[in-house]
Parts: sequence; C-alpha cells; structure tokens
Amino acid sequence: MIEVKVVSSKKIAKLKKREELVASKFPFDENMDKVNWKKIRKIVDVSAKLYKIPRHVKIKVYRKNGLRFETITPKKILNNDIIIYFHGGGFVLGNAVYTRHFTKDLAEESGSMVVSVDYPLGPDNKINDIIENVSAIYDLICIKYPDSNISLIGTSAGGSIALSLALKINKDKKKPLKSLVLYSPLTDLSETYKNMNEVTDKVISKNVKKGCRKVILGKYKKKDMYASPLLHVRNNLPKTMIVVDNNETLFTDSYVLYNKCIENNIESKLIIYKNAYHAFQTLSNKTKETKELLDITCNFIKD
Repeated sequence: MIEVKVVSSKKIAKLKKREELVASKFPFDENMDKVNWKKIRKIVDVSAKLYKIPRHVKIKVYRKNGLRFETITPKKILNNDIIIYFHGGGFVLGNAVYTRHFTKDLAEESGSMVVSVDYPLGPDNKINDIIENVSAIYDLICIKYPDSNISLIGTSAGGSIALSLALKINKDKKKPLKSLVLYSPLTDLSETYKNMNEVTDKVISKNVKKGCRKVILGKYKKKDMYASPLLHVRNNLPKTMIVVDNNETLFTDSYVLYNKCIENNIESKLIIYKNAYHAFQTLSNKTKETKELLDITCNFIKD
C-alpha cells in the first residue's frame, strides 16, 4: 500500500530552512572523513541537554559492558510492547538524549516502553561493530523482557541500522520482531540503485553515501548485509512501514525497499510526503502532519 500526503504546515517549511542551514555547517557529504565529528558532537550535546522531560515520564540510563541505551516509560503503560529506537546522524552524530523530544512523545502516544539506543559512532567504529553492538542490546532486552513484543524504529542512518538488525535477527533465528518502521532510511550504501526522483532537499547531500562509506565501512564491503541491507531483503522481515519525502536524497532507498517487500510478500506500507524534508518525521507533536504520523506509526505497531 502506497499513500501520498501533502505537507501544508508553515512550521515544517520554517524548520526545513533551519535544518538546511544547520546542514550547511555540518555537511553530510563526500568529505565526511575530513570532519572532526568529536568536536561537533560536543556542540550537539549542549543543545540536547536544554530539552526538559516532564516529571511523569521515567527515564533510566543503562551503561554496561559497552552497551548504552536508555528506557523511556510513560505514565500510563497501555500494553506489553517494547519499541527500540535508533537515531539518525550519518552514523557519526546523535545520541539518545538528543532525541528525547521524539522518544518521549513515542512512549506517551504508544503507551509502550521505548528503548533509545546509543550505538557506537563512526569513524572510530565501523558498521560491523555497530550492528554487533545493537544486536547484543536486542539480546539483552529479550532476556530482560521475555514476554514483550518488540518493534524497531529507525531514522536515516538509524533506519539502516534497524533494517540490518531486523535481517540479522531473522538470519540468527532470534526472537521474531513484531514490526519495523523506517523513517527516511539509508538502505543502500553500494548505490546499486540510482536516484529515481528529483532531489531538491538540502538537508543531506547527494554524495552522502560516499561520505558514509569512508567513515564506517572499514574492511567491510559496500554490498554486504550491514552496509547495504536493501540488497539482502528476501522473505525475512516483519511487517514494515516506510516513510519518506518525495524530494529527499534517500527517496530511492525507501521506494526500492518497499517494492522488494511487496515482491517477497512482506506486509508493508509506504507513505510518501510532499513538501517536507529528510528525517522530518521525528518532529512528532511539533506539527500537525508529524503528530498525525506519530499516531499512524503507533497504530501500525499496535495492530
């Protein structure tokens, strides 16, 4: 099922300009390997700490044996589900604190506990290190909450991680997932599929994949499962929802993934927005469109 939605919110248009300005200062392009990401992370961390979580939302931080995540629990638990969230940031930026505005809304809207993952970042860590780390977190969650149904949500690079983990869970015959939700996912670092759309979004460069390959591949090959999970989709995913903007750089990654899901009889849904931008989905309750999308996401997971 493909659904097309048109964004009319002036707030999204305003936020798009802000994101493009930020992107011009911290470019996700072919030169990502030349950037001092540790320095940029310090700047991002300062702004992240300005967001205050309501007292009725409980947050617990887990830091042990190289595994880092936090749990966000709403005041009213409505089900036994667990949602594991992977933030975006080109594999080099972002953390659980920075995305609390979204994970808090996600927990409250779904009535589920959310696990927000602080996965290892590049360039110090390569893609195989990242996936093995989040796989260990998944195992830990399964042990700690054996009766819970687990869904994955990932944004941009986090979408790549979520998709790779979903494939690994199936391959390793681990506890099956309930569902998978991907927001503007990067799914094909090999660039096997060329752009099918007119790219006008400036939040990330058309050359972002070249940059990502430089910072996270290491000795890993660009067509291997963790680097280009799109190429490894068979009948090996849970029900999947993909959300993307029609003019963003990673539109083709989403569109081809959806078609692969259909070809392999995977229950799937593709929502295409017009007039938004890359990774706008995590604005959640800040705009009418993303508030509606949050509701759609929670209902998809719940059903």
